[in-house]
Amino acid sequence: MIGDTVNVASRIEALTRQFAVGILLSAETRDMLESRVGLYELGTVDVKHRRQPVTVWSTLAADEP
Repeated sequence: MIGDTVNVASRIEALTRQFAVGILLSAETRDMLESRVGLYELGTVDVKHRRQPVTVWSTLAADEP
């Protein structure tokens, strides 16, 4: 059995193709960064086995997979 953090990370990683970006961050990861410069919100997504949707972010430099 895997934990929620690993599940969400795996689901977010799979979404990089859908959003055509190389890097996606959850809001939790974004909140841990000291500087949010260069990040932009892509929206919220439903993640399997979670009740609440997850907001995903990317970096301005990660616009190519």
